[in-house]
Amino acid sequence: MWIVYAMTTPGETDDSVKSQLQACDGVCTKYGTDPTRPFIDREPAGTFFDGGRPYLTDAIAFARGHSASQFVVATLDRLSDDVVDRSLIIAHLLAAGVQGLYTARDGRIDPLPIIRSLQDVIRRLLVDVEQARVTVAELEDAQEALKRNLSESRDALQRRTVEIQALGRQSSPLSVSLLSAIRLCGRSVNAIAKAAQVPQPVLHRFVKGERGISLKTADKVFAVLGGYLPPVTAADSLDSS
Repeated sequence: MWIVYAMTTPGETDDSVKSQLQACDGVCTKYGTDPTRPFIDREPAGTFFDGGRPYLTDAIAFARGHSASQFVVATLDRLSDDVVDRSLIIAHLLAAGVQGLYTARDGRIDPLPIIRSLQDVIRRLLVDVEQARVTVAELEDAQEALKRNLSESRDALQRRTVEIQALGRQSSPLSVSLLSAIRLCGRSVNAIAKAAQVPQPVLHRFVKGERGISLKTADKVFAVLGGYLPPVTAADSLDSS
């Protein structure tokens, strides 16, 4: 069973189809056989692999249903002008059971060199894919490291901001005096907060230097401490910071 295929590119006329079919008929005559109905793709809209060659697809299906088929085309570039696509189409033909591939110009074509070149292309593609995978992994690692560095920098900045704000709050004479009075009174922060009727967390964070307190809260604590604030010294200011 001899299968003939022809294809026209945009701008070619029926004369091109006629010329291709005559060339293929010549091959069949040379080998003493008659061709089957030809399969012709006229100005295909795409490649074989995106469904743009319906008659080539039909020809391969026809070959699959008829064992020991021979496939004839005027020139190999009528299969595809792309070497990789052409090699893949030939691989499909062989998988469909085609026993021989012929062109009008070169006669019988040995598909093995074509398949080997396709294998080489595939191997190179696999190497490229692996290199790309390694590059992507390296980029992902670098991205994660950058995220960690940014997070650590942000945390350090926040801690430093809190320290600066606490230092600014505690550097006032009133804050330093009140802190000194709380430390010298001999009572716990919880006891002072309870007696002054102020939230214990507020006073606790003030003593730790994490936040300031309002004048209203300071008045309540001042009253519980007996209305006395010790004088502020340079040493007190340094200790409070």
